[in-house]
Amino acid sequence: MPTVSKTHVVVAAILIAAGCRQKAPPPELTDLVETSHLPVCQAAAASVDYGNLLVVPDDVRALVESYRAAWTDFCGNERPGRPSIASLLALAKEIEARFDNLFEAYHASRESSATPRSEDDAVSDLVVKKYPSFVPAFEGSYFEYEYFRPSFEEFTKHRARGTPEDRRFFDVGTQLQLEFPSKTRGWWPPWIASTWDYGGCLRFGEFHWAEALDQIVKLEQDLQTDIYRRMASDWQMSLIDDLTDEGDVCSCKEKGAVVEDLKATLSYLLTHPALSANLPRVRAKLQAVEARKITVASEAEKHCSGG
Repeated sequence: MPTVSKTHVVVAAILIAAGCRQKAPPPELTDLVETSHLPVCQAAAASVDYGNLLVVPDDVRALVESYRAAWTDFCGNERPGRPSIASLLALAKEIEARFDNLFEAYHASRESSATPRSEDDAVSDLVVKKYPSFVPAFEGSYFEYEYFRPSFEEFTKHRARGTPEDRRFFDVGTQLQLEFPSKTRGWWPPWIASTWDYGGCLRFGEFHWAEALDQIVKLEQDLQTDIYRRMASDWQMSLIDDLTDEGDVCSCKEKGAVVEDLKATLSYLLTHPALSANLPRVRAKLQAVEARKITVASEAEKHCSGG
């Protein structure tokens, strides 16, 4: 009978370990990963510096500290002590709302005098660069759009460390190329192709409206957490609002596809009684297009999306 030496056993173990290392998944896709190098974890531990231009009240600072502490727990704890991504997002949306008010207060304080460009640049630098360095998974803008809000992209990177519901929400959102709903849009949903800073054409004949609506509806039915359910509902209403806008239609390519897509969405709604409240709007839009009461134009033929 053949024998196996201790040397052979050691060599085999080394080779197996090496092979396992080669097959390790990317850090963002595994739950068992060192987190100290992750940008969100570094931001949670970074020094806080709000500067002097924007007056950040104590209650907002306390909220930000609670949010940073929650990210520290998320980065350091293993299940079941780790907070869910949904709980992090709920805090993040509160911070976003507070900063909306903060921007309004800042502008109101300067209505009586012209703000020098250098000061606008400094505020932009705070919102776009400085604040995200210590507020994890946030992004900012100050000129074309004005916001300080959670970044869907950054949150998505850490869904593997979240709950099954976290992963379900972000998987569908990523698949449909959606972002967190926001008062200041600052992003274009997949059914709109941006043609300038503040507008775009509707992707009739390219985007599958009814299929996307079905995915969002099924997602909302699966969700239990309030923050996720509200966002899924907002996605649904945003899609319906853009599809049934009362104005003329600017299709990116095919004008004939407008009727086809409206009919497909109407058929879908007819088979889902829970969505019946949207039927009158879709039906009215379809009838207006078919009766030529509104104009249907093509961006491919002539610019029609404003700007």
